[in-house]
This record gives sequence, C-alpha cells and structure tokens, in this order.
Amino acid sequence: MQNVELIKGADLHDLKETLCLSLLDLGWVTGLKNSSSPKEKWKMTGERSELPIPQPYLSILIRYLMKHGDELMLPQMPYFLDVFDKIAPYFDKMGLGKPVLSKFGLLLGVGSGAANDWKNVKEPSVGVQRVLFLLNQTIDKYGEKGFKRYLSIVEEECRLREIGSIQELIANGTWAPQEFANRYADTKVPVPDGLLTGADLNDLRELLFLDWWDFIWLTGRSYFPTGWKTSGKESLRPRVKPSTCILARYLRTHYEDNFMPAMPDHEEIYHLVSKVHPFKKMSARVAGPLFGVTGWSFNQWRLGTNPKPMIHRLFYLLKKNIEKDGQEGFDRYFAIVNEDIMARGLGDYGNVVKNGWGTRELKKKYY
Repeated sequence: MQNVELIKGADLHDLKETLCLSLLDLGWVTGLKNSSSPKEKWKMTGERSELPIPQPYLSILIRYLMKHGDELMLPQMPYFLDVFDKIAPYFDKMGLGKPVLSKFGLLLGVGSGAANDWKNVKEPSVGVQRVLFLLNQTIDKYGEKGFKRYLSIVEEECRLREIGSIQELIANGTWAPQEFANRYADTKVPVPDGLLTGADLNDLRELLFLDWWDFIWLTGRSYFPTGWKTSGKESLRPRVKPSTCILARYLRTHYEDNFMPAMPDHEEIYHLVSKVHPFKKMSARVAGPLFGVTGWSFNQWRLGTNPKPMIHRLFYLLKKNIEKDGQEGFDRYFAIVNEDIMARGLGDYGNVVKNGWGTRELKKKYY
C-alpha cells in the first residue's frame, strides 16, 4: 500500500460536504461537540486544516467513512413532500379538511408558510427534520392509527398552549410562539401543569438512557444545554418551540418509537471480534488498537469508564461489518486501521499493540 496520508482537518470538512451533513450531524457522527476543536491546533478550514488529526480513533473513523460513506450510522431524514403525500389521504377523515401545505407546517410545529418555503429550496431546520422523521416512521409503522396517535400529541400541545384544538390552530394559522414566550418571560408567572420545561426534557433524556450529545442530536437543538436549563429556576420555565415540544411529548408517551441509533457496548463488540479475529490470541490488549486506543483503555471500560462517543461509532461500524459479511467484513474494517498505522509510520498492527499509537510523538512532529 503506497502514499497513505495522515488524516487532516480538511478531510473532516470534505467528509461533511461529501455526505451532505449538517454541523450537528457531523458533530454527532464524529463525537466532536465543537468541530473547530478548541483543544487541538487543527481546524476544518483555513491554514491549520492541513495539520493532521492526532487522535487515532477519530482519524480511523474519518478514514473509514471517506471510503464507505454509504455505511453512515445516521438515519436518513425524509423529504418533506414524501411525508406529506403519506398523510394527505387521512386529512379529511381526521377532520382536517383539504390537505394543503400550510396545514402540514402547523402540524409539524412551525408556521403555516414554512412548508411552502421548503418547496422553494429552503430546507426545514434540523429540529423540524427530526419531527418529520418521527411522523414518517409513525405512519410507516402504524398507518392511519399512527397519524391519529401523532395528532393526539399535537392536540394536547394546542390545548396546553391555550390555542384550543387543531382546527383552531389551523384557523389561526400560527402557533404564536412569541406571544407564548412573552406570557412566561416573567419567572413569577406560574407554569400550568403539562407544559414541557427544561426539567421535563432532562427527564426524557434519562428515560431514553441518552447522554447529552445524543439527546442534542435526537431533538435537533444544537444550542442545548445553554438554551435549555436543566437545573435551577430556569429549568422550570416552558419551552417555546412547538416542534421541539411535539417531538419530546410524543417520545415521552411512546418511548418505544425512539429513533436514536443504538451503539453496541465494548463487551458486545469484543464477543463479535473474538469470533473472526486473525490474531494468535484475543485479549483486551490486542483488541484496543482496533478502536484507536490501547489495551489499557479497553480494561478501563470494563471497570466502568465510558468509551468516547467516536469510539462507540467505531464499535457500530465494526459490528455492522461483521454481522453483514463475517470475516470479510472484519477484514474490510481492519484494512482501514492498518492504513492509519501506515500513515503514522508505526510499522504494523503488532507494533501498535506493543508500543501504542505514538500520539505524543505525532503532536511533537507537526504541532
């Protein structure tokens, strides 16, 4: 194998553009909460984008997705008109009258003109895309009953916001979010039971067993947790965005429809690798470099330390490869690991097992 180069910050930017990822999606896929990486000198753009990414687990992940982008672990967000076409036949039966895009936008928790804006090139926000995905999934799984279930959540949100019914929402043509925000701007104003607060969102996160970063992706709200207080007086104030509340209210009631991609844990992946590995003897020390770490890290996971998010993404990719193609799938993933080893000038896999990834040396050389 010749001309294997180190993965640079610019490669992360290219990955984002190639796979058409939002910054929030890119952050979740790579486990980077800040794509500008304040702890590192490399950047996605500018002069420092040519600096190599020192962390092996991140460079392996980027290298793999650059070659196998079709195996991205993110659910594919549906096109809004496709979802509209699925629910249109149910409008009249549900008392919604003629199916039009203005009503569709309101049912998603946004303005009546939003869907027409989407039709004219502008895309739905990331948060609304999550609601679209939820609605699309609900219709695919439950059909007409699923739409009725979804509408019951929208109806409840209307009632709690003192709008009345869905029919009144449609007649008004707006959720009036600014009026709602103004009503509860004063912390002395009591919040009626049922309106979702920051504390409720935190409760939902715990109900779904998600860490903060996963919950940010699920709700599509990149400014959380600074915008959503989860402790103190501010956590007891109602959330303003109807789309966020519809999503959260639905998942709180029907948590089994949670669409967060499930990541395997370290013991599950260790068991899978044990069936197909090419090594003389399987151990934590031998398994660690598969995920850009050492055997010491693997043993720390067994003692209760959580792997980094990007390592969970590597677990996911390797699991899918093995489940799909067995030994061939493992070899495909292992080839990427070996490419990264060669790019770093570390010899072979056995050398990394013995001596580690040489991250400090790489930083000294380039930084």
